[in-house]
Amino acid sequence: MNRPAILLASLLVVAVLLCLPFAGPVMLQSWLAAWLALSALPVGALAMLMALAATGAEDHPLAGSLRRLLPLMIPSALTAPLLERRALPTLPGAWFAPEALLVREGLVLLAWCLLAVVFFRTSRPSPRPGRRFAGTIGLLLHVALVTLAATDWIASLRPGLVPAGLGLMLLSAQAGAAVSLAILLLPPARRRQHAGPLAGLLMLLLAAWAFLHFTQYLIVWSANLPREAGWYLARTSGTGLAMQALLPAALVVAIPALALRPARALAPCAAALLALHVLGMFWLVTPSLRGRFVVIPLDLAGMLVIAGLAGATLTPAGDRRETPRVPA
Repeated sequence: MNRPAILLASLLVVAVLLCLPFAGPVMLQSWLAAWLALSALPVGALAMLMALAATGAEDHPLAGSLRRLLPLMIPSALTAPLLERRALPTLPGAWFAPEALLVREGLVLLAWCLLAVVFFRTSRPSPRPGRRFAGTIGLLLHVALVTLAATDWIASLRPGLVPAGLGLMLLSAQAGAAVSLAILLLPPARRRQHAGPLAGLLMLLLAAWAFLHFTQYLIVWSANLPREAGWYLARTSGTGLAMQALLPAALVVAIPALALRPARALAPCAAALLALHVLGMFWLVTPSLRGRFVVIPLDLAGMLVIAGLAGATLTPAGDRRETPRVPA
């Protein structure tokens, strides 16, 4: 992306963000889903970096690209106050009051920002003492933070109609989105060099994401839970049925392609899965507010805004340090 394109995208983002305080509920619905998609990138990257630290694998070929996603925590935190919760439905009680939600959102984002500072730099050339312990503790804290965030940002939108595993579903989606974008940020030569391990990681995250969705759906269906079933019914009406078909289609197409032709399939599959995860955030949020899943023009505008924010934040970092030198 060249500088004029970055400037144009930045101006578009600023214009949209300035309009948000005066926006109606429909625009705020789209922005909430778009904001969750934007924040999924640095939050998912943070989770993967903590997992690498906990396992002593901070020299993983994807670690550098994952660290490049952490600065996206800044626009995520700065735009969070624009989520005007008074204009959106929420659960009754003091715990879910707009002021309480705002305070908890701030604390969660602050905790993620502090963790991002800790894990932004690698411990190379030799691991620092306690790095694995810090990664483990950070992961445990992260699971609690994602569960709290899923309750406040998604479950609170509609009472009693939320699957119990929503936090894990959100966590797996964040990790999958971050890894997909991190793979795309790698220079092509480095991506081909490590195609096998990267394809394996992408397959693992896709399978985990699909497994969590399937088991939650199976529990609701087999136990005949009418309240929880309503959550899925809202997401299979409208264009939701097509969205429901995308996940098994991704499994059928992506996993064999990544297993058989990792070097050729890695970038296309990563791009497709990134788009699927972004769309999945809208699938999680908007049916609770609209009664069914349908993509409206404001949703597309929200996707363009997060693309502009991501492009403006990520482009200056550059990849030149990771590009292998060709001998003269």
